[in-house]
Amino acid sequence: NDSIDPANYKEEYDPKKYDHGALNENWQESSPTMMTSYKLVEIKFKWFGLQSKVEAMIIRGIRRLLVNFFRQLYCTQHTWRSLTMSDIRAMEVQVKKELDETRNEGEVQGMALK
Repeated sequence: NDSIDPANYKEEYDPKKYDHGALNENWQESSPTMMTSYKLVEIKFKWFGLQSKVEAMIIRGIRRLLVNFFRQLYCTQHTWRSLTMSDIRAMEVQVKKELDETRNEGEVQGMALK
């Protein structure tokens, strides 16, 4: 498991709570199904004196985002692994409707980098 900042810890997304269990050392060979995801992030901030600090801050933010996302994905797989494509399309329609409503009526929301 990747270490996670205590400020970002949510008990409902703790892999130790689920029957899938922790991934063992050779999980790639023993897992019946697998999805691989590669993320390539290129950061170019060319400003003398600030470059390394800003790039490090961006990298920390991206790492935090991805670690939290994949923890949530792993911990919620029991809710989505059995979905059919028609189930997924119906969810997409519902989420688009909710997102459009939030964009048109809700307050601006976001995430601050640490």
